[in-house]
Amino acid sequence: MSNSKLEHEIALYTARTPRSRTLQQQAEQYLPGGSSRTTVSFDPYPPYMDHGQGHYMYDVDGNQYLDFMLNATSLIMGHAHPAVTTALQNQLTSGTAFGAPTHSQIRL
Repeated sequence: MSNSKLEHEIALYTARTPRSRTLQQQAEQYLPGGSSRTTVSFDPYPPYMDHGQGHYMYDVDGNQYLDFMLNATSLIMGHAHPAVTTALQNQLTSGTAFGAPTHSQIRL
């Protein structure tokens, strides 16, 4: 890609992600490079996500992205899948992390 095309794409990206730019500037005050996840960081700054639904993510600026990564396949059913959301809500009332074995481990 030529420099002028790359500069054009960067200009389009920065025009549609002003809130992400602001959040990146805030994050840089507390985290080296502004991120604890360097694999998702790139110049000029990464888009900051607001929520996900199915196989899509939405940034704080309202842009939609098809999520090819799905958190390194840990979200293979997509973001906020209804069955997963229900199971998580049910588990929250019993606790989420124990330093001891649980019945659910055996079922899993």
